Amino acid sequence: MSDSDGDSPESDDGGNEENDEENSDVDDADDIAANDNDLDKSIKDNRSRSKPNLPSTKNNNDKQTTHEIPSEEESTELDSQLDESSSKSRTKKPKLKEDIYGRLRDEHGNVVVEDTSGKYILPGKRLETSGNKKKKVEMERLRKQLKGLINRASEANMQSIASEIEGHYRSHSRADMNETLTAIVLESCVSPTLIPERLIAEMMMLVALLHTSVGMEVGANFIQILATWFDKLFSREDDNKIETKEIDNILVVFSQLYNFKVIHSILILDIIRKFTERFKERDVELLLLLLKNTGFGLRKDDPAALKQVIVSLQNKVNNTDSTQFSDSSRVRFMLETILAIKNNNVRKIPNFDPSHVEHLKKLLRNYTKGGSISDSQLRISLDDLLHTEQHGKWWVVGSAWTGRETSTETTGEILTSSASAVSNQILHLARKQRMNTEVRKTIFSVIMTSEDFVDAFEKLLRLGLKHQQEREIIHVITDCCLQERTYNQYYAYLLQKLCEYDRRFQMTFQFSLWDKFKQMDSLSGQNLSNLAQMLSHVLASKAVSLSILKVVEFGELDKSMVKFLKDVLLHIFTSQSDDTINAVFLRIATLPKLNTLREGLGLFMGHFLLGRKQKDRMIAGVEDKINIAQNALSGEHSFKL
Repeated sequence: MSDSDGDSPESDDGGNEENDEENSDVDDADDIAANDNDLDKSIKDNRSRSKPNLPSTKNNNDKQTTHEIPSEEESTELDSQLDESSSKSRTKKPKLKEDIYGRLRDEHGNVVVEDTSGKYILPGKRLETSGNKKKKVEMERLRKQLKGLINRASEANMQSIASEIEGHYRSHSRADMNETLTAIVLESCVSPTLIPERLIAEMMMLVALLHTSVGMEVGANFIQILATWFDKLFSREDDNKIETKEIDNILVVFSQLYNFKVIHSILILDIIRKFTERFKERDVELLLLLLKNTGFGLRKDDPAALKQVIVSLQNKVNNTDSTQFSDSSRVRFMLETILAIKNNNVRKIPNFDPSHVEHLKKLLRNYTKGGSISDSQLRISLDDLLHTEQHGKWWVVGSAWTGRETSTETTGEILTSSASAVSNQILHLARKQRMNTEVRKTIFSVIMTSEDFVDAFEKLLRLGLKHQQEREIIHVITDCCLQERTYNQYYAYLLQKLCEYDRRFQMTFQFSLWDKFKQMDSLSGQNLSNLAQMLSHVLASKAVSLSILKVVEFGELDKSMVKFLKDVLLHIFTSQSDDTINAVFLRIATLPKLNTLREGLGLFMGHFLLGRKQKDRMIAGVEDKINIAQNALSGEHSFKL
């Protein structure tokens, strides 16, 4: 009993503790249930509110403010909204605008370069990037097609090949065509080894045909790249780093382009002067090559400039020490070649056969019957071609040019301003001389009001006349000379200056003179005398050749024509030296096509100047000069420098 009694209090205490724990557990459960009810209530309240991102509050009966706990879904939504708002505030972009060229600019007008990786690309730009591969494939296909056509090109199928290339020009970009065609042609014509001149001539004939039929930009792009390549090789030759035949091939290409009238003599003369200034042994060899292929053409087109080149070469040889050349015979051979070109002696130039080039030129004229080759000839200097980045390309239509300053007035404005500046007396004289157009009146006024023939020449060129208008210059000069009461040398010197300036003035004077031959019966004695003296002056000055008389039928001469020819020849014999007379008649001595003219002149001088009736009235010394002329026509004498 004692044990049980002793244990009972402890058991009572333990029971009380267990009851207390059970009571506390019940209380805690009640509290948790109450909290759960409050939480459900707060969630319902939060869902009913319009601003779920703000924490909700509730006033209890004991007026204590408690923060309500959001649900798990609302907490994640709230976090995402806060992250987005904070990221937007951190990555706020500046305002960008697109200009007319499609470039993005900021608020201050600066161009913004965007990093397009991972960003939206406009459809147009997507096409550009995706089109690069298509462009490469298309260009490769075009190159293969053009290369196949050019490889098949020959004298027999030149016209058909040119027609196919024209078709490619119509279906492709002109810039792509010019670039690809130039690269392929230069690749076939210029290499470290010598290319046959026959192949180069046929390739340049194709270029000339496309230059005439497609447009001038074909030849312009070609010679620009060729000139840049030439200048680079010329500087390499100057440093003596390497000696290949590339520059030789380029000079032959330039020569054939000149022969086919793609480029003007200005460019060839610039290249000759470039070699003359340096004048090393290699330059002498290249000068020989260039003069052999272009010398006779230069002699026809610009004899005055060729004469200056010859004089400068002779001075350079005289002032240069011959010891710097390992082979002085090459220099002597160059001088002999120049002498042969000056004397128009084709036979003295070894290995020179222009028959193939002449045949190709004839074919080219037949292929381009619709248009003249010389009309599209490029009068571009070497300096203009080498400084296109600084000055621009004035020969390309619409291209900017900051080179030589030119007048911005049009031809019509120049004519109007020139006509309004002259006096009424000059205009009255112009109407009296039947100058019935504005162009003729302006030309007449310039000729009559100039200080001398040089001033008149410069003013006439500044008029900027084109084609048919420019031909009126020669017609007005000839008419004015014929209408003078006494012969005036002013017109002859002005005509000489124009004929020496460009071959087109020579051709215009030739056709104008042939028209006068048909009107000999209607011309007065003074008209005939003035025309004869003017013709004798330009013949003696070598501005024109005696070949201008090739249309004269010496077997059917009337009295007026006999008098005119006698006056022309006697003026030459009485006013010129023996060397000049020899040079005038020697110009037609070696040309097979002028054999009829030589025979006719010989018979005319023998009958009308050396006949029995004429000897009594002959001036002393004229007979000897006639003999010099006859010997020159027969080729017994040659002109010497």
